[in-house]
Amino acid sequence: MNNFLKKRSEMDLVNGNTKELVSKMIIYTLPIILVGILQLLYTAFDLIVVQGHDGSLAAAAVGANNSLISLITSGFLGLANGVNVVVARTYGKQDHNGCSRATHTALLISLIGGIFIGIIGAFCSKYFLTWMNVDASYIDLANTYLVIYFVGLPFLSIYNFGTAILRGVGNSFIPLVFLTISGILNVGMNYLFVYAFNMSVAGVAWATVISEGVSAALVLIYLYRNKGFINFKFKLLKIDRDMLHRILSIGIPNGIQGVVFSISNVILQSSVNQWGPEVVAANSDASSIEGFTYISMFAVSSTASAFASANFGRGFKKNIKTVHLTAMIMVMILGVVTGGLTILLREPLLAIYMGSKRDPQVVGYATERLFVILSTYFLCGLMDTECGFLRGLGYSISPLFITLTTCCLFRIFWDYCVYSTDLSSTMHSLGILYACYPISWGAAYTMELVLVRFFKKKIEKGADENKAVFERRMAEVTSK
Repeated sequence: MNNFLKKRSEMDLVNGNTKELVSKMIIYTLPIILVGILQLLYTAFDLIVVQGHDGSLAAAAVGANNSLISLITSGFLGLANGVNVVVARTYGKQDHNGCSRATHTALLISLIGGIFIGIIGAFCSKYFLTWMNVDASYIDLANTYLVIYFVGLPFLSIYNFGTAILRGVGNSFIPLVFLTISGILNVGMNYLFVYAFNMSVAGVAWATVISEGVSAALVLIYLYRNKGFINFKFKLLKIDRDMLHRILSIGIPNGIQGVVFSISNVILQSSVNQWGPEVVAANSDASSIEGFTYISMFAVSSTASAFASANFGRGFKKNIKTVHLTAMIMVMILGVVTGGLTILLREPLLAIYMGSKRDPQVVGYATERLFVILSTYFLCGLMDTECGFLRGLGYSISPLFITLTTCCLFRIFWDYCVYSTDLSSTMHSLGILYACYPISWGAAYTMELVLVRFFKKKIEKGADENKAVFERRMAEVTSK
């Protein structure tokens, strides 16, 4: 097993011709897609198990938390992306000391941040749900799930930061191995806690927390035993100010961007919640199904960040262009193909979620959302991948303002000024409410394309400077 894992560890993100670079990007992306799918299966099995055992009310309790959980985790994922970019940059420069300092700083802030947010979230969960207009018929169940989720937040944080470190040195395979192990454990505990112990919503929540703890432990053990750039030692566990500044300069804007994005979704979720538990359950099922398409596209964004950062750090301008074009083509194909297939397979997919308690009305609500979102989801993929590419080059403030404008302010405007809560209005429909998604994605992607063009000369100049620094370092090493 040890030799098996070693052979699939670090990948060279910079050397090779165009064909080899494209092949590496595809190979690097596939495990990230599978990791994302396994993470989604955590939530999917939560919905499937509680809906099959306790009906749509329990499913609504789990689903009502989706947007809020996304908001909380977006902040951590944003910081984790900062870690990924910094580690990839130091790896591209072959800066062993810098990579080690970034690794230990990242792990410590992941632990501190996870505990801090977890405590605050657990105490404030009921207030969050009340603010989101969660129906009184299932708010207590929703609160139970949310409190337990916050208890496990430190584990999720450590896992996400740890995998960001691994991917920064080209290792996207090991996280898949560890999440497969914890994913199988999660599925088994879901059925054990709900069907054997009759724990309902609390059961699936604890199953998720325990499995997240296992995946976090596996990542830490692997980093501890690693003898390369990312070797983890407890005695080196401290916050390096320079590396913290680099991580936060990229991670905070990206985290805020994710939070801003999620805030708009929370506001829209509150509008969905007003339609009643049937629509909330349908929205939850459809959103979970859509997630498999989204995670496939988001994996390309992660690939674009890592490859762009590493090649920028080495100063390979031609490779940077190749990474950009390849990533756009990859995400376009994934979005169109997976989105189209999901629409075609919507009936059997919804049947998996709803089981024997399948309600035709809930199916209709879910289908309406799936058609609107999945037919245009490739726009979301293009938007995210362009953001990932810019972050890899060190630009995270500008994408933040684009997201703030198109995916937050615009959606809030749409929710309050276009969509109507008046039951007699023609603008009071779920289709109208969901339409703001593709419009905001298209606007954001267009603005990002303009931004890449605007920064072109500055990017090329920075790459030339990094190349000169790398060549001087290698000359010094050779002379010694």
